[in-house]
Amino acid sequence: MTTFITLITSGLLVGGVYGMLAQGFVITYKCVGIFNIAYGQFAALGAFMAWTFMGSEAAPRLPVPVALLCTLLFAVVFGLVLERVIFRRALRFEPQMLMLLGFVLSLGVMGLLEGFTMFAWGSQPRPYPDFMPKGPLELGSVVLYKEYIVSFLVAMVILLGFLYLFTRTKVGLGLRATSDNQQVAQSVGVNTKQSAQLAWILATIIGTTSGILLGVVFGVSPGLSMLTLTAMAVVILGGVDSCPGAVIGGLVLGTTTNLVDHYLESYMSGIGGIWGPVLIFTVLMIRPTGLMGTKRVERV
Repeated sequence: MTTFITLITSGLLVGGVYGMLAQGFVITYKCVGIFNIAYGQFAALGAFMAWTFMGSEAAPRLPVPVALLCTLLFAVVFGLVLERVIFRRALRFEPQMLMLLGFVLSLGVMGLLEGFTMFAWGSQPRPYPDFMPKGPLELGSVVLYKEYIVSFLVAMVILLGFLYLFTRTKVGLGLRATSDNQQVAQSVGVNTKQSAQLAWILATIIGTTSGILLGVVFGVSPGLSMLTLTAMAVVILGGVDSCPGAVIGGLVLGTTTNLVDHYLESYMSGIGGIWGPVLIFTVLMIRPTGLMGTKRVERV
């Protein structure tokens, strides 16, 4: 029973970070209409930039708060450049063409960032300095890791911040209006171009923050770019147009992956590696829009 509780709890902790990571996917899809498959590269690039500013325990550079602030500023500038230079012109096309063109553009961005990351930092893992608590934490008979707990708490604070932004501020309400219907939003005075810029900025900030948090847990390496697959699994599972669905999808994926890895690996070798696609296929067979996705109704 102790093992089961530990697996569930640690899965929820990691799944919460996955849920935050997937928010960037949902925001760009809802507000801009682009399914950004380069999102994992955002996380990897942000994690490496944080390492560049912070250094390692053996060779520190900037103080951690200053380094994190510089990393977030880099994410803001990176999001603005992406939107202005690469993706803005694609918004002139019809939704079907926009989705195809956006996919191709994000595929190109993915290859460019992957090549740049390998060129700039190589393939070796880079250790962060110890700026977060690490090590086991015993809660009775349950043993959790401090870095998992801290990463989860940071992710929840950020998610609450975005909830406040979207529900209590004029900018956030404009972003929601743009995501619901761009033409209607324009007719009531919402600047949809600024909303698109904000969507990309939020996506790069979320990706960067997720990359740092998961880099603390799993290490900073080019392998963080594989988070694209995790984020895609989460958003498809929860619903590509649902921010709450992304959180639920992350929690479900994190907990069930832990359970499958522990209880089924001895019977079906490698099941943990394919569990994400199996879970997605199962959910989509039952509910094609995902757990909380919106079912679109077209009137003739």
